[in-house]
Amino acid sequence: MILRRYSPGFTLLEVLVAMAIMSISALALLNTARNEVAAVNGLKERTFAWLVASNRIAEWQLGGQVPDSGSSDQDVRLGGIDWTVRSSFSTTPAPSVRRVDIAVGAKAEFLGQFQPVLTLTGYVHLLAQGGTTVASP
Repeated sequence: MILRRYSPGFTLLEVLVAMAIMSISALALLNTARNEVAAVNGLKERTFAWLVASNRIAEWQLGGQVPDSGSSDQDVRLGGIDWTVRSSFSTTPAPSVRRVDIAVGAKAEFLGQFQPVLTLTGYVHLLAQGGTTVASP
């Protein structure tokens, strides 16, 4: 009678299955990490865009002249990013108040298309002495 010895260890099939499970788990983890990095970058971009829009409103608050109507474009650099700020002005039923809609987006150099990251609406109150105050909803 021939006796076979039992050798402890894993068979080739068991090792391959374990490696397949580990590979799938690693890919899922990498995909999750990539999504988190993209979310953080998007949040950073929106935060800088909000700062650009808030700074623009503060400039009108401090400096004074806001058009009755129309629009303007301005290029600004903040956080190492070149931004395009599109502002549109309109009158309101109150003669001393102007509505300001600000759209902020990264400066588009590739196709020249403006893609706003953030849109902010504010109201500027014109004071009698030529200064302004701003109310933002």
